[in-house]
Amino acid sequence: MPTPFRYIYSGHCDAVTNMAIDEYLFDELMRGDTEAVLRIYGWRPASLSLGRSQASASVDRAACEKAGIPVVRRMTGGGAIFHDDEITYSICARSDIAGGSVKECYRFLCGFIIHAYRELGLAAAFARELPHEGKFGERNPVCFAAREEYDIVVNGYKIGGNAQRWKRGFVFQHGSIPFTLSPARYNELMSGGGEHLGGNTRALADHNVRISFEDMAALLKRSFAEACDAVFVREEMLTSLPGAAAAFAEKYSSEAWTWDGAYGS
Repeated sequence: MPTPFRYIYSGHCDAVTNMAIDEYLFDELMRGDTEAVLRIYGWRPASLSLGRSQASASVDRAACEKAGIPVVRRMTGGGAIFHDDEITYSICARSDIAGGSVKECYRFLCGFIIHAYRELGLAAAFARELPHEGKFGERNPVCFAAREEYDIVVNGYKIGGNAQRWKRGFVFQHGSIPFTLSPARYNELMSGGGEHLGGNTRALADHNVRISFEDMAALLKRSFAEACDAVFVREEMLTSLPGAAAAFAEKYSSEAWTWDGAYGS
């Protein structure tokens, strides 16, 4: 039997609003006030996000401030992502939607992205299904440069990144799908110098795929319904922060959370 989901389209929001909406929706689901959620959104202005436990020293704060790039810390793990020319999704659901284990949830919830890529003519697969040098899960301060078992690979190159947060029998997952990538931006905004993005990741444009934000949103929505056996019982626009989410906005705009990862949660 299909799983009922809400579909929320948010267009492009600022970094604090995006992260606050995501945690608000996750909290709402855990309280039992709503169905599971698929949300599609973008980022304006372009922003940098840090993983939940990532050391803020990995980012050049002064360079971000000079370039006018807002920095936000996610509630999920992983490394930094520069969000600019991309589309982002988030999913809030019960963790037993795919058997209950972390790896099974990644396999199940990332399956719709593979479905969408194949619709675009790309030979996408999970990293674990392909030959791989080195170990999965090695830490990297940049999300797209790391490699996990259920990362998605096209023609040998990782594309995008996904991360989760588990709490009280529920799972939150979100991910970034880049239309284009800017290695120079990563080198500018991350600390330590050198090439931060690495040579093992690509964007849709690098695979000769050109698609609008709106068309990609529609493709992801359709692919999610088909690959995850979901039925959308409600469809909504949400382009600003609900009043009930004010506490989350306070958290994501705070210096304590952004730079120290400390805000009482």
